[in-house]
Amino acid sequence: MKYLSVKSPIKEAEAIRQKIKAFLRDDLRTDKDVDFVYFPVQESIAEEMKDLWLVKRDFKKREINPVEDIKTSYDVIGDIAILPLDIEDEERALVLLGRKNINVLLKRLSPVEGEHRTRKLKYIGGEKRTETIHKEHGCFYKLDVEKAYFSPRLSTERSRVVKKMEQGDFVIDMFAGIGPFSILAAKKGCRVLSLDNNPYAIRYLRENKSLNRIKNLDIVLGDSGKVLAGGKNVADHVIMNLPFKSYKFLDTALRLSKENGRIYFYSIGREEDLFGEQIREIEERIGKFRLYEKRVVRPYSPYRYHVCIEFGPGEG
Repeated sequence: MKYLSVKSPIKEAEAIRQKIKAFLRDDLRTDKDVDFVYFPVQESIAEEMKDLWLVKRDFKKREINPVEDIKTSYDVIGDIAILPLDIEDEERALVLLGRKNINVLLKRLSPVEGEHRTRKLKYIGGEKRTETIHKEHGCFYKLDVEKAYFSPRLSTERSRVVKKMEQGDFVIDMFAGIGPFSILAAKKGCRVLSLDNNPYAIRYLRENKSLNRIKNLDIVLGDSGKVLAGGKNVADHVIMNLPFKSYKFLDTALRLSKENGRIYFYSIGREEDLFGEQIREIEERIGKFRLYEKRVVRPYSPYRYHVCIEFGPGEG
């Protein structure tokens, strides 16, 4: 049986892989010949990325053994490995502690939830702690993985967004957490205002400001909608990474944005209507807007995706 694939010249393969990784199939093996690499992908990519070279091709099935399954499913934050909810054989997973970069093994007991976006974790093995220091794009982030939200899977997205910023730009990070967007933007020379209502996240953000020797970053503990109620037309970039609640703050983000500013609105889209529901929600709340870009950031759960819609004031 033939499956849909993205055909890429070998020299461009890694760049293409990064671009399409949200659509890659993990049940089929990537293939190649002398000149090209073939990435097996989900059918939905044809609607979302029309500039790709798509071909049908035979692929070998990927045989995943129990250890391989662990390799592809856990997150590593600093020196802490976090297993997903559906890993049942916890004892088998202890093999991960044999890796030089992993000293703590935990397992998720709940999804990210609550006002402060935290999750319950279970200790499996290794050192008994939940605090670590994570390195990403040359920046250091200290955090407690049980008290503040952080996803290493957004690393590429953070880099993509900050590359659009210029030195001296004013950035408002409305739901900053421990600061992965904020610190990276400040390192680039932007002036950054970071807010979050999680006191633990703000505590670590202040530590991370010092850890990364940054001065051009102001930090506020509080609700963005209330704290930013008086601002108007001041920001070159507004980051709204609070996928299930960002829409409640759209009017605030629009008011804060300069006429040519960019707002990065993150949400969760369903496979059958990735951006339609979000775009309609934005229009209902703030009226017409200028759409710059819409993209899939990563898979979130079966048939649902973490998406970003970049927009600004005006029409077009």
